[in-house]
Amino acid sequence: MAAAKYFLIVGIESAIDLCNHVISKNRLRPPEDYADTFLVMMEEDFFPEKFTEKLMQMARFRNRLVHIYWKIDVDLLYTILQEDLSDFNRFLTLLSKKLDT
Repeated sequence: MAAAKYFLIVGIESAIDLCNHVISKNRLRPPEDYADTFLVMMEEDFFPEKFTEKLMQMARFRNRLVHIYWKIDVDLLYTILQEDLSDFNRFLTLLSKKLDT
């Protein structure tokens, strides 16, 4: 369980770091928090709105994993690991398509 939480944190933070790099390099508005990082990217047409909402939820879940780790719902974590890991692939696909243009 601990390994799953750790790798999920690393995956989410990696997505945030990639976005922050793009934001900095393109001199976009600075995000107010981790979730806002994805909103900044949506404002620049990197991600569709509905997917951005999922990414923002991901950032908020990362905060819970890091700061309120003792209250994590194990069933929710299991569901995320079973159903939502493909969001990382979609994130990379959308990001690379936009960067290639």
